[in-house]
Amino acid sequence: TDAGDLDYAHFEELLRSYQPKLVACTMLSNALGTVTEVNKILSLAKNEGALVLLDAAQAVCHMPIRVKDLAADFLVFSGHKLYGPTGIGVLYVRHECFDFMQPFLGGGDMIETVSVNGSTWAEPPQKFEAGTPPIAEAIGLGAAIDFVSELSWSSIQGHERALFQYAHQALSAIPGVRLLGPGGEKQVSIISFTVEGLHPHDLATIADSCNVQIRAGHHCAMPLLSALEVPATARMSLGIYSTKDDIDRLVESVKKAQKIVA
Repeated sequence: TDAGDLDYAHFEELLRSYQPKLVACTMLSNALGTVTEVNKILSLAKNEGALVLLDAAQAVCHMPIRVKDLAADFLVFSGHKLYGPTGIGVLYVRHECFDFMQPFLGGGDMIETVSVNGSTWAEPPQKFEAGTPPIAEAIGLGAAIDFVSELSWSSIQGHERALFQYAHQALSAIPGVRLLGPGGEKQVSIISFTVEGLHPHDLATIADSCNVQIRAGHHCAMPLLSALEVPATARMSLGIYSTKDDIDRLVESVKKAQKIVA
């Protein structure tokens, strides 16, 4: 929608029109911070006979996820958004789905037997893990998961919600700033915004000079930003390490940028 929320009625219409075999859906938008009503997506998709893949890359460090409580067939997330290393991710597969999945890469450790006449696959998940795994990255991801697991989700979410509200109020009070996304409980951790008369890339450069790191660009969601009629956005992303001082410095960097281009 124009507010950055999901239109579930339209989604249901698309399901009936196209009859997809697979629905892939983010749990939390990395572009706007919009929270998806996952159970509604799952129910609608399953009613039309579609498999469902949930992209939890942005959600995994901001909300508790219990795969067993979801009816998803697949769930994915990356390591670096869980305070872990780059170059590694996780793919959960509902066990029944292994029956029709075939490997698309070949390599060691994924076969049971090999002869000149053919080969047989190992049992899943080894069947899909070809070659030498990213050992150091796996150790790092395990350490990151242990780190987050030692924290309570109520503490994580309470901290980030308070900072989100503080940042949302502070940024919205700046003349010329447009905040994107539905806001309220429908938005978590991320605030994407534009500043009148400033390209987001220029804003990010000026913010960097103030030791404030934000992301600027399309956030791998160019069709979404085109629909919202913005060339790009600046994106603030909160984590467990973020503080009110970080928000204050961001606000000051925006005001500094406005003065520079005035």
